Amino acid sequence: MVCLVSRKSISIVCNEAIEIDFLFLIKTSIMKFILSFVLFTLSTFNANTVFSQSDERQLIEENFQRQIEAWNRGDIESYCNAYVQSDSTTIISEQGVVSGYENILSLYKKYWKPENMGKLSFSDIEMNRLSNQYFFVTGHFTVELPENRVHDGFFSVVMKKVDNRWLILTDHSS
Repeated sequence: MVCLVSRKSISIVCNEAIEIDFLFLIKTSIMKFILSFVLFTLSTFNANTVFSQSDERQLIEENFQRQIEAWNRGDIESYCNAYVQSDSTTIISEQGVVSGYENILSLYKKYWKPENMGKLSFSDIEMNRLSNQYFFVTGHFTVELPENRVHDGFFSVVMKKVDNRWLILTDHSS
């Protein structure tokens, strides 16, 4: 059997009947490996990202639901548990700009007496992830007050992840 080795490509020709192109085999094997790795990584990343974002959104929705329940039973303290308990927490409302969790709690207690709080609901909630730690959320709020009065408007909040909970860091309601 006579075999020749070519210097252009690493190939061996044996009796001109069998040609084995080792460079082609190596390139093909490497490309298949890289393609498989990339596809596996992308499919895993996308599945985890979608699942994770879905979980995060559900946690944010649950925070709003707890606010609704607390408000509707006249419990301002529990309602304010939806906020980050920090001096940097800020709300902007008809009463102006208020910073600091304790100041926000005092403001709510001053303007919203349990017997006059009515029934709160949220709608048209949109969530946009800003980073792993922050979401920007917008929506519409409605408070059905006694004597058939309605207080409603729009809100935008920045939610911050604190100890695996999504809490409101800034709140602008008008």
